[in-house]
Amino acid sequence: MKFDDLCSIAHNFADSFGSGASLLFNSYGFVPYDDAEQSPDGVLEIDFLSGAVISGTMSPVMEKFVSMSPGVLADLCVRHGASSELFAELKTKYIKTAVGREFVVTVVDRGGRSRSDRYDGSYGKRLNPKKHPPVSSS
Repeated sequence: MKFDDLCSIAHNFADSFGSGASLLFNSYGFVPYDDAEQSPDGVLEIDFLSGAVISGTMSPVMEKFVSMSPGVLADLCVRHGASSELFAELKTKYIKTAVGREFVVTVVDRGGRSRSDRYDGSYGKRLNPKKHPPVSSS
């Protein structure tokens, strides 16, 4: 599978998780940006391969969905003709800023290729660093 395809799967997963109404999880009402806002630095970082929070404050509801993420990711990968085993790393930072929200998806494949992309947290579109420089969290 091409690296860009893995990155696309990762983006779709992270965007769905961040939406608060995730069809992948067949649930709604969990919003990682709310937990990020409660974190001291305004960031909630999740390792989706292990189903664990790397940094930030996590509510009990969020803990449930984070722990489900490895299995849900594996299912999504199968639907795309891939395997979650192709990922060496898949981490996402959900960031609550003074002007909105954004997320950063970091992907590393088994061959060592890596990429981090920043997206708008409301629309899931990639942010151009020239037009949208990173802002500090709230």
